[in-house]
Amino acid sequence: MYSSNSKSLTAEPSDMASPTSSPDPCSITPSPMDSVHPNFLILKHKVDTVGDKDGPFVALFIRGSKSRARWEGWIDEKLVHERDEAKLLAYWQRVGGRDEQGVRDTCPLRILYAHRRRESGQGIEYFVQYVGYPNDDAINQWEPESKVLEAQWD
Repeated sequence: MYSSNSKSLTAEPSDMASPTSSPDPCSITPSPMDSVHPNFLILKHKVDTVGDKDGPFVALFIRGSKSRARWEGWIDEKLVHERDEAKLLAYWQRVGGRDEQGVRDTCPLRILYAHRRRESGQGIEYFVQYVGYPNDDAINQWEPESKVLEAQWD
């Protein structure tokens, strides 16, 4: 539910988008960031667990506008990263970095490359970029297929 007052919308915590994919793998769930005007601000962050079902993830408190109405609410960091990587990375730099803020868990953002495993030649390894980090070969890592499947990548 959203509470509104004088052209202002605020997302209730129970309305925050879950970082998990939709139940129907063929459907595309719209991101809550889709209708947010590009001049949004990231004001703060917290680690959330969505009832410990999916493990911890970072939620960012966003202030912006949707359809000319002021809007603010908590949004999954991955959705913000997909929308505006530069703005997210600038936020983390401004607050001292994810690691400095005690955010230790990493979540995959995108697969950049894939190849057969080097050791055994069986299975696939994926070179991935993580949510909250730049696309930088010094930070990105090779992950085994089992970890990719475990992370429930979209």
